[in-house]
Amino acid sequence: MRVVISLYLLVAVRAAPAEDEVTLPLPGLGVQLPWKHYSGYLNGTGDRKLHYWFIQSANPEPQYDPLVLWLNGGPGCSSMVGLLLEHGPFKLQADGNRLEMNPFSWNKVANMLYLEAPVGVGYSYTDKPIKEYTDSIVAMDNYKALSHFFKKFPELKRNEFFMAGESYGGFYVPTLSEFVLNDLSINFKGFAVGNGLTKSIVQKIRHRSVQNPDKTGTKANKQKPPPYEKKANSRYGSETRCPGRMKGFVNSVTKLGVNIYDLYAKCSGDIRDTFLTQDELKNVLYWREVKGGYHCFDSKFLEKYMNKQRVREALHIPDRLKSWTTCSDPVYSKYNFQNRNVFKEFRFALNNQKRLLVYNGDVDPLVTYQSNQWFIDDLDLKETKPYTAWGLKDEMGNLQNAGFWNEFGNLRFVTIKPSELEVKETTETNNSASYLDIMLSYDTDGHMNTSLYDKRDDFDFSIINFPFLSSNIPSSPAYGVFISHLIHYARASTKYTDFVLTARRLSDKLLSQGYVCDRLTSSLRRFYGRYGELVIHYDVPLSRMVDDILS
Repeated sequence: MRVVISLYLLVAVRAAPAEDEVTLPLPGLGVQLPWKHYSGYLNGTGDRKLHYWFIQSANPEPQYDPLVLWLNGGPGCSSMVGLLLEHGPFKLQADGNRLEMNPFSWNKVANMLYLEAPVGVGYSYTDKPIKEYTDSIVAMDNYKALSHFFKKFPELKRNEFFMAGESYGGFYVPTLSEFVLNDLSINFKGFAVGNGLTKSIVQKIRHRSVQNPDKTGTKANKQKPPPYEKKANSRYGSETRCPGRMKGFVNSVTKLGVNIYDLYAKCSGDIRDTFLTQDELKNVLYWREVKGGYHCFDSKFLEKYMNKQRVREALHIPDRLKSWTTCSDPVYSKYNFQNRNVFKEFRFALNNQKRLLVYNGDVDPLVTYQSNQWFIDDLDLKETKPYTAWGLKDEMGNLQNAGFWNEFGNLRFVTIKPSELEVKETTETNNSASYLDIMLSYDTDGHMNTSLYDKRDDFDFSIINFPFLSSNIPSSPAYGVFISHLIHYARASTKYTDFVLTARRLSDKLLSQGYVCDRLTSSLRRFYGRYGELVIHYDVPLSRMVDDILS
């Protein structure tokens, strides 16, 4: 049977659109890719053309791997953010010129389809003016584009198909799933929503929970929303008191200069740029910056790359199209937020035995994990696996708490404790201190899961959890983190040689990133003086330790 299927697929592979194959080298990559990728256009309604970038699975037999459709949110923001800055096979660096291979790419286990939707986003276009966008219109266009994709790539029609998205993708993905579920020719298995909007404005208001650090991140914070938050769960303006309440909540966070996607991450640029006027309040309700791009995120380097002429040529972008932007203000301004929630779509998928995953970062003030927890509670599902902590091994092999999870039949809800675990665009910039990543996995039972990776000891990776000191991150805390790592290494190493080997690799990396040897020496001396009990069994004097680690 396998032979017959293989012969069918062999014939079908030849039907893949040769005109869409990316044959020109991508600027800034510098390596030859072992798999194929395609970029072109899929037909939506009428003359609408949606730009796609399809990344073939990196496995030896990609024709047997599942297909995953990825949609970024906004609404109005490009899925190229997901491809080039989050979980694609290569990640764009902060200079806007270089691409580096991503060892944690989702195409390690799946064929990845990134779609710029709706029309008007990125390089997707139409020649006719669009008066209004709605969730239904966008879902229909996305479904037609998906149907066209399967005509272009018929070899993937029988593969297991999943959808995933973030932010307003919490509406895009479930609404699209209704169309897909009614198409029996698609082997649809389920969808995932990460830090997703599922219940309209109430999720935006719920960011106030970050002001209660004694409860955030614990099971105790599962209480239901107060009545005024339920009233706010409507379209902007339908409750006259909601804008005023929103302004108070929003300013309480933004005037602190807080990154609304990661409570503990820094903002790109001056934090005063995050202060909001009354005119900007409407956009804040859906948390997309008026100036374009994501709030607290500098999108200039991504726009620089996507607008390069050689990139446009490689991706088969028509010359007549205007410049590419991370997010489209016209799309956002014309978007009619018709749906208050996606209860119906979730229930429809569950009633059809599809597997659903909702995952949230614990310290994302934008779409808090509590709001999605309430959303799932309101589905009135029977809990099949209780609310339980789950762990992740740290760089020393010690199991640490990484969040919580529970299951309701085919629906799994996962919270991720460290802020760095959000699949976010700041992972690979020189101003970032992120060191954890998330990746899809596909087990032998046919279930697609998420896996977490710790990059702190991967010294071949371009960035570990120490920023380049040429950035605007204060240097003193960075040197302090060096001491904390020495503590970890000393506790985990019974032999002095093991301790030195790990510490030496770390110091070499730091020196290459602009750290000063004299200050590292001072930090090492401080470690030796304060935590001498951790290294006393090595029976090695400080002078030798300094020479062994920093000479």
